[in-house]
Amino acid sequence: MNGESIVHQEYDLGGERSAETHYYHMERVIFSYAEDGTRTGVERYNLRLIIEPGNRSAGEADKYTCAGFALQKDDQPKVTIPALEGWSYNIVSGVEVDEQGQMFGIPHVKFEGLTNSNDEMLEPITAYQIYDLFIGFRGFTAFAEPVKDLKRIGDKIIASPPGESPINLGSNIAEGSTFKNDEITLEFKGLSVVGGAPCAVLHFYSGEGSFTFIFSPAPNMEVKTVGGTHYWGDIYLDLASKWVKKAEVHVVDIIKATMGDQVLSTGAELTINTIKAVPKAEFQVH
Repeated sequence: MNGESIVHQEYDLGGERSAETHYYHMERVIFSYAEDGTRTGVERYNLRLIIEPGNRSAGEADKYTCAGFALQKDDQPKVTIPALEGWSYNIVSGVEVDEQGQMFGIPHVKFEGLTNSNDEMLEPITAYQIYDLFIGFRGFTAFAEPVKDLKRIGDKIIASPPGESPINLGSNIAEGSTFKNDEITLEFKGLSVVGGAPCAVLHFYSGEGSFTFIFSPAPNMEVKTVGGTHYWGDIYLDLASKWVKKAEVHVVDIIKATMGDQVLSTGAELTINTIKAVPKAEFQVH
């Protein structure tokens, strides 16, 4: 097949996924910066997930199982989250917010009162970051699902219209915490090979988003964080199995935190997310 026919031929990106169990590693690295550009911290989060697909034509949910979670802040030793190891939850394709107001139906309660492998209680903001990694995995990989209208390289669609989603989590992250998306576009960018599998490269861009994050670290104390956000990334979709083989996503947040009339901090965060499908034999903690 010559290059001209590869570029102009049609591809079926919206077919049925293969039915086998898949294994994923996800890493998130958050670089924090002060207003003057000085780096103030680095956080690393690592998630291992097993996905057992349900029959989507019958409306069955996919079963997700966390095989391990680890995190590291700055130069501190890496710790794990024992309560999450072996935890399973279900996700139904097409459901963004369930009847309890939970994103993708992922239970809030699991992320309250978490302790690390040193038996230390996690700060609520750290528990939220862990919860958001589970949300992020589903959110980013879901972009590769509504792709039946992408047939040729260069095709572009609106993957999601502007909208607002709740990001409250239990008693510490208060109601009124929301994330507002701008229009998200998805483009069939090209072709690549990941792990020997031919893949479609899908590029998405979020436009200008914003968020309001209301945090209650103690009774009668409220910290409000607002900001703007942009995120974009590439998803590598296996042309044969219709599963995501890899995803690379960058997020830039501009942040201002206040308590009453007092400005606590201003700055920015760069977050780099990497998702990789791995063979079962290589499914180990990084």
